Amino acid sequence: MARSSRVIPMADFGGDYIERGEVDIVYVWNENPPVVTLPGGDKLIEAVREGRVTLIVHDPYWSETAKLADVVIPAPTFLEKYDVIYSYWHDYLVYNEPIRSPKGITEVDLIRRLARELEISHPLLLEDPWEAVDKAIRPTGATLEELREKKIVKVKPRYLPANEPDALPLPNPVEPSELSNNEVRLVFTSHPLYTNTQFREVYGDLEPVVYTHDYEGIVILENEFGGVRVRAVKDSNVPPGVALIYKSSLIDLDGKPINAITGRVKGKYAGTPLLNGVRVRVVDK
Repeated sequence: MARSSRVIPMADFGGDYIERGEVDIVYVWNENPPVVTLPGGDKLIEAVREGRVTLIVHDPYWSETAKLADVVIPAPTFLEKYDVIYSYWHDYLVYNEPIRSPKGITEVDLIRRLARELEISHPLLLEDPWEAVDKAIRPTGATLEELREKKIVKVKPRYLPANEPDALPLPNPVEPSELSNNEVRLVFTSHPLYTNTQFREVYGDLEPVVYTHDYEGIVILENEFGGVRVRAVKDSNVPPGVALIYKSSLIDLDGKPINAITGRVKGKYAGTPLLNGVRVRVVDK
């Protein structure tokens, strides 16, 4: 929560806004990015530990962000609540039913209780959430009654008319600038077992390993935003000038987030952080 009503771009959050003291409270729901993936996570860690920022987390997992928080509110998992599940990959809606009683409070109940305590009123806070779901899914050809009865319902996809705008033309690619002898571009990829950070509770922590064409052993990756200590492994499949790291190996050997060196570089759209392609120097430790 910022003192002003401005929207804070994700790329600026950790560094600029936290460092300037423009953030008093950070409320996180069901996410780990503030500490692990958003740029400048090290600045948020410092601010919370020093008492300059109050961090409140509502999450079912004991994530890095939750461990840092001043207040942690337990949230139920999908095994403990009713919900409607959709997918990016198929045309089915799934009615999720709990198999055990909840251990936390749902986001809907929490927001409503906070609104009552703060004496905030809004029509959306008064709307029945299941009526809202029914309205939302009816344009797909499904109804809540049918979904509850059948549990899985195929929806009718809607396609954009030919005369509506689309993403074309795509932006022209930008040729990367030249690298010095000890510089590489840091890029991230997904690990098959760690599609989200909470899977570390299942499979354990991933060692901060960076795969490169030329480096081996303990190294420092550094740039104008800071430095992190990781283990470099030579891999001939990685092109020269590239450092590859798994997205769930985001805490360095000293417990510092790798995002400390991704800085405040913005992508072209909506102020989102530019995570891939950040230039770093490789220094032998």
